[in-house]
Amino acid sequence: MLIAPIIFCTVVLGIAHVGDMRAAGRIGVKALVYFEVITTFALLFGLVVGNLATPGSDFAIDPATLATGAEAIGQRTGGGELPHTVEFLLGVIPASVISAFADNALLQVLFFAVLFGLALAKPGEASARVLELVDQVSRAFFAIMGWIMRLPPLGAFGAMSYIIGEYGLGSLGSFGKLIICCYAAAALFIVVLGVVTRVFAGVSLWRVVVYVKDELFLALGTASTEVVLPRIMAKLTHAGATLYLSICVLFLAQAVG
Repeated sequence: MLIAPIIFCTVVLGIAHVGDMRAAGRIGVKALVYFEVITTFALLFGLVVGNLATPGSDFAIDPATLATGAEAIGQRTGGGELPHTVEFLLGVIPASVISAFADNALLQVLFFAVLFGLALAKPGEASARVLELVDQVSRAFFAIMGWIMRLPPLGAFGAMSYIIGEYGLGSLGSFGKLIICCYAAAALFIVVLGVVTRVFAGVSLWRVVVYVKDELFLALGTASTEVVLPRIMAKLTHAGATLYLSICVLFLAQAVG
């Protein structure tokens, strides 16, 4: 409900505020290359950590008990295959703007957002008014996101209650191992990323911490991350936190043997 509009508003505002379309293009290419390289490294790094620690190996879940989930996935995908390159590229272009948002096709939303942002990058009173409107709309979506983020603890409570009831209290040990793996991998990755950004971009990790210090102190003082979610997302839009994805995929694979 919120991801596509938030992506649209964030990308439009980011591109339009650059102003210079050539500069936006250069920054966009560099950001894309950097994001792809770092994301790939993060996934590989997570795979290494997940294979070494094997956090899900203690579960020994029978895949047959997950048949309902497999059937649901089959119904969702319709037994289809991944698209070929040409089909994928053409699929990035939406049939209509409304369908891109209605279907939550994020690549299509991103494609339209880039074009819309470039169109608003031209100086003018009309562009400024539209940008102000997009900014206000994005604030509203972030406010809604802040409300929604109060609910995940209830979902986590229900999920953990089911896991403990189904697989016993000992299952918490496996989840604890998973959490330790994710945090340890993230800490190591931050160190590596700090060295990379320092060497290739001249940006120090300490400066990044200083950059988000207000959000860090606010979260610490309120014992809640929801209050800083809109601000931290705006600052770290291109952070690309993907480490946990590869580790958790391995965790699930190990859990079902």
